[in-house]
Amino acid sequence: MHDVIHVVAVSIATEERMFNVPNVADLEKKMEETIQKDPIAISLPHRDIQELPERLQCPNLQLFLLYTEGNGPMQVSDHFFEGMEGLKVLQFPGIGSSSLPSSLGRLINLQTLCLDWCELADIAAIGQLKKLEILSLAYSNINQLPVEIGQLTRLQLLDLSNCWWLEVIAPNVISKLSQLEELYMGNGFSGWEKVEGGSNASLVELERLTELTTLEIEVPDAEILPPDFVSVELQRYKIRIGDGPEDEFDPLLVKSEASRLMMLKGIKKVSILQENDGTKMLLQRTEDLWLETLEGVQSVVHELDDGEGFPRLKRLLVTDCSEILHIVGSVRRVRCEVFPLLEALSLMFLTNLETICYSQLREDQSFSNLRIINVDSCRKLKYLFSFSMAKNLLRLQKVKVEDCDDLKMIIGPDMEKPPTTQGFIEINAEDDPVHQSWATPTS
Repeated sequence: MHDVIHVVAVSIATEERMFNVPNVADLEKKMEETIQKDPIAISLPHRDIQELPERLQCPNLQLFLLYTEGNGPMQVSDHFFEGMEGLKVLQFPGIGSSSLPSSLGRLINLQTLCLDWCELADIAAIGQLKKLEILSLAYSNINQLPVEIGQLTRLQLLDLSNCWWLEVIAPNVISKLSQLEELYMGNGFSGWEKVEGGSNASLVELERLTELTTLEIEVPDAEILPPDFVSVELQRYKIRIGDGPEDEFDPLLVKSEASRLMMLKGIKKVSILQENDGTKMLLQRTEDLWLETLEGVQSVVHELDDGEGFPRLKRLLVTDCSEILHIVGSVRRVRCEVFPLLEALSLMFLTNLETICYSQLREDQSFSNLRIINVDSCRKLKYLFSFSMAKNLLRLQKVKVEDCDDLKMIIGPDMEKPPTTQGFIEINAEDDPVHQSWATPTS
């Protein structure tokens, strides 16, 4: 979204009529001077601005950027946007009012509207902007998304992330946005209905967004997931399924290089996920997977991946899952390599974890890309790697082990072959309290 605005700003600036109004005491006078030059684009800081002019008569203005540093809501005159009918891009964060300025409806050519950090009780007027393609309301304290938003049939991007007060999305509003390609709703709305016909939107509406390629969303209850709630065309996603407060591990709160990220948290019936074709597809394509406080799961592979071995996963974090005994259980049910692209593995507070890999791996590519492993507070773990796993760790670079009282050795017995350290290169075990066991593992 911000990249789009940047590109437009650059293209307009080439017209040599892009004005950056400095943070001056006499803003009104400076604005009058700027308007006389018939600008195409204006960039205006918010730092010490107490009020804006009554109206901005700039008939050729195409881009208006107002930057804010969070100094509280800004009051805007109802007439401010009069005479700006040619505007295409408007970044106007921090508006504080019961409703939007009435003159906003005059911006009939507007394509991009960013109202981040706004305090607005009524945003229905946005529905008048029929040419809108990008709408961002991130961090705003709106409590409902009105039916009028469904009139924005050209909308390609909708950002409702971090709208913590958003409780109501009128049914059949999102499904009407048929051209929507990007939908961001992380850390905000979570009141999805299980079926259509309720007082709120349902996840079934996402099935109708056939152009959707990017999705950030949280679903507090796995049981409300429809069978195919996402399109096979989905290329980028951050999805949290399960209930519980956000924390430092929440993928919707942190930056990640992965384009496909999922978190399963506090789910009591994990079997629901494997019965859902849409969820199975997402897990098979996920690059970053975080598992927290799951119940009824004894092994990650087999019980969560339907025997596929997580072919695209690059990072796995498992924490506070007290019933997990193994990360990889019986390989007889695996039809291919296990974790062939996995780069980082973090296991934390798994009180009953016995082994990472329970039985012999038959594929040389399993775990072959693993570079970093971090194990913390897994007190029943007796060794890190079985032989069949260890022989594939040719790229392992760093091992960190903390508070694992029963850990006796790094490489332990395998079902069919004796333990060995053959095949390690570039290992940094300086953080490993049992690093002396690297050279002399015992059986």
